Amino acid sequence: MLPPGTIAKLQASFPEGTKHQAKLELALEMLGNGIDEATVEATLTTKFPDAARHEIADVIKWVVAHNPKPSTEPGIPIHLRHGFLSRNANGGFQSKPKPNAAAKALSSWLNGRFVSEEDLYAASPVKPDTDNFQHNAQLLMECLYSDEDCLNIVCRHTINNHGKANPAGPGKTLPSLHWCHWFHQHGVPQTTAGAWLRPNPVKEEGSGAGGAVMDADVVSPRFLLLESDCLPFDLQLAAIANFRLPVAAVLTSGGASYHAWVALNAHDLEDYAEQAGRILSAVSRFGFDGANKNPSRLSRLPGAVREVKPQGDGRQRLVYLNPSPKWRPIL
Repeated sequence: MLPPGTIAKLQASFPEGTKHQAKLELALEMLGNGIDEATVEATLTTKFPDAARHEIADVIKWVVAHNPKPSTEPGIPIHLRHGFLSRNANGGFQSKPKPNAAAKALSSWLNGRFVSEEDLYAASPVKPDTDNFQHNAQLLMECLYSDEDCLNIVCRHTINNHGKANPAGPGKTLPSLHWCHWFHQHGVPQTTAGAWLRPNPVKEEGSGAGGAVMDADVVSPRFLLLESDCLPFDLQLAAIANFRLPVAAVLTSGGASYHAWVALNAHDLEDYAEQAGRILSAVSRFGFDGANKNPSRLSRLPGAVREVKPQGDGRQRLVYLNPSPKWRPIL
């Protein structure tokens, strides 16, 4: 028996821009309440006749991977019903909590489940090179991208009044295979501010001013960046390891944060925006940056070293790498 809210959705109409979300919610609620996959597919195909068959099949596959549970409260936001925080993290979410409040909330949720970089390294399906950390730029590209995926690296930067380096200019875009050759011949590109890399593959040339990469230039919205510059290192790492998310890579920024790449493998930019919004709206209460919604967001390039506002030796190190992550905690 379907909840009344689900029945109401099946009878409702959905304007453009909301249909993909509606497909996800309906599939989640029907599958979670015992409707078989074939019936769900037939129902969604009838409900959304303009949708491609593979899109509906992919929606069902995605929902099944999240182990849907019965939902008698269809008003609960879909990101809570997915339970990717696991361990029943509840409460109102806020986009910009005060650092102390965020740290307190996260510490309470973790309940002593702390991890170290050594723990992450031990759990890493592909072991980062600890003898020569600069080799990990190539390792990252070989494991997470095809040879033809075009990736954008930025080294040019400006320094603001607080001494913080901000990336500037269009950077350089090359296919992953060409970057690997570049690393072998020239080493990892960097300046005193280190180097930045866009996790998501882009077009060969950006459409922005001077060839700058824009969100619309992302051709494969694959990864979401999670980071926090207001939490202590131990809390950041513990959260990344315990969130029930498909984390493909974890690296140090060389500064005040760890960067986690969450594998969304979105169908398109609209799907990316919906998935990213749900995740960030949940983890932002724990002090993670809720503004990292744009798919062209820059992360740090493993193998580079930063001298501007470094933490420790300023090395941008890869500490975890999983080419096939699942929706579950790392540890």
